[in-house]
Amino acid sequence: PPITINRDAKISDAVTIMMMHNFSQLPIMSNPRSVAGFISWETIGIGITNGLTSTDVKDFLKDRVVILDLDTPLLDAIKTVIKEEIVLVQKKDKTLS
Repeated sequence: PPITINRDAKISDAVTIMMMHNFSQLPIMSNPRSVAGFISWETIGIGITNGLTSTDVKDFLKDRVVILDLDTPLLDAIKTVIKEEIVLVQKKDKTLS
């Protein structure tokens, strides 16, 4: 399963996971089948630049994320990735793939 973080986690946990895996973004989940958004170095930087002092992941999340079905044709998925920079892929049971 993909590596994710819960929206109620601490920002330090998200940063640690992103650094350990060399990720530039990380999906944020409300529960195992519900995507809340994602956190990225960009969302963290924007938050800090705007004076955000929260230690909670949920305060740094970007909630606009494209979710593709697992059976989305590869060429269509590539077009979406190029346009959006990040997409998530979801199985029929709503878990991430």
